[in-house]
Amino acid sequence: MPGRSRGTRVHLVATAFGVAVLLAAVGSPTGALPDEPATVTGIVTQASRDELEVVIRTSAPVRYQLQTVRPDWIVIDVLAARLGLPAGTVHSAQGVVERVRVGQFAPDVVRVVVECAHPVQFHVTAAPGAGGVVVGIPHGSGAPAVGAPAGAPAAAAGTATGVTTIVPGRSIGGVRLGMALADVVAAMGPAKNTAALPGVGADYTWYAPSSPSGLGIRVTDAGLVRQIWVLNDIAYRTRDGLHVGSTEVEVRAALGAPSWTLAVTSGGESNTLMYDALGAWFSVRSNAGNAAHTVVFRIDVVQPHPGP
Repeated sequence: MPGRSRGTRVHLVATAFGVAVLLAAVGSPTGALPDEPATVTGIVTQASRDELEVVIRTSAPVRYQLQTVRPDWIVIDVLAARLGLPAGTVHSAQGVVERVRVGQFAPDVVRVVVECAHPVQFHVTAAPGAGGVVVGIPHGSGAPAVGAPAGAPAAAAGTATGVTTIVPGRSIGGVRLGMALADVVAAMGPAKNTAALPGVGADYTWYAPSSPSGLGIRVTDAGLVRQIWVLNDIAYRTRDGLHVGSTEVEVRAALGAPSWTLAVTSGGESNTLMYDALGAWFSVRSNAGNAAHTVVFRIDVVQPHPGP
């Protein structure tokens, strides 16, 4: 472990679309280390206008070590520490953070995992005073994802947490597959339109039929999200940069050939490129300005599966 003076604060940043090299980066406490192991007594998430903070509270000053596991996770090992709260998920989605988990990773190491919707900029410091570690995520309390195009409209009012990343097979913005309908409504407000689907579940949309632009979900009879889509809203995009308005050529260049293609003639002629193994569907139709090109007008996220 690298030697550092005990008064040093360590700031580390992972770029939004790169994988930072964080292995063996060790932070030191601002106070003297105790002889006995410290106890992790709690973890809180607090938001300000410019930053989202995950505060790991400890009974005494501690050392911590950042680990590289996934580019969209912030993994912190609190050294010479014991867990003083139940292991498992301690916080669900808030801002760019999808959840925070904690566990006794080793007899003297408590591991905290901050799972984010996408790779983020962040900094980690030892908390002053009694002890603890603070993870700060600038603009993490609700800003659009880094990489949104200049001039793109902000997410519509009510969009869950303002995050605009599409993760195939997982989520769109702050809405995730398997999420309870009550949690979606708590984050986004009441749906503008609801349609019951006997034997299937129900559809909820956060856009009016007269102005179809925004998010929609399909839930099971048990009230769990099984499908998410974004319609006519260019603010949402995948990590490959695909979004409403991308051409079919761009989709195929980024993802390859689809598993199969579904032709739709009702309500206007269109085709849906079904990437079943990925868990994403891209619906395209002719560009009014250039009939030779088809462009995406809707993107669906579903559970991945092998074929049609």
